[in-house]
Amino acid sequence: MLNDPGLIKEAFEQEVFSGRPSLPAFLLITGGRKVGLTISEGKTWTEQRRFSLRRLREFGFGKKSMEDMIHEDVERVLAVLRASEGAPLNTAGMFSVAVLSSLWQIIAGDKPCNEAGGDSDEKFKKRLDALRSMLQALTFISPKTLVYSWLAKVLPAQLAWLNPFTHVIHPLRELVGSYIEEHKRTLDPDNPRDFIDV
Repeated sequence: MLNDPGLIKEAFEQEVFSGRPSLPAFLLITGGRKVGLTISEGKTWTEQRRFSLRRLREFGFGKKSMEDMIHEDVERVLAVLRASEGAPLNTAGMFSVAVLSSLWQIIAGDKPCNEAGGDSDEKFKKRLDALRSMLQALTFISPKTLVYSWLAKVLPAQLAWLNPFTHVIHPLRELVGSYIEEHKRTLDPDNPRDFIDV
């Protein structure tokens, strides 16, 4: 057992401690493969992390320019709150849109919020709803998910239609895929606009 901050830091700097757990919910989403930044490990994770951080910084992540984008989104939210002047206001999704807005600008090169702080892009709203559903599904691991993940190891092809994440993953993949296809059509390899282009 490690209980010294120095030893803990030293341990986590070693690759042997960089593994990720094999969580059934994530493996259901990825088709049983340990891919992506969240569940890959070892050399794959290290390369993806370095590539992603380097490219995200090129587009403003962690820089003053991102701080300015965040301030714009905060101002939009504050404007909506001020405009309500004490009247009841449904804030469901308002803060999520504000947070994801700056990140989405770096990733896909577009700002989904309009000047009033609302969602001017229906595609973004659908994407946000799909992401919210997926995160809720991941945070609530039901008995159905646990049983399915066990049975899927035995009969993967026969039970694919029972995957409890299909209803949230498919719409999200479809929406993000449409942005990727649009980027492929308009790509200028010498002038990447955002993270999708790289």
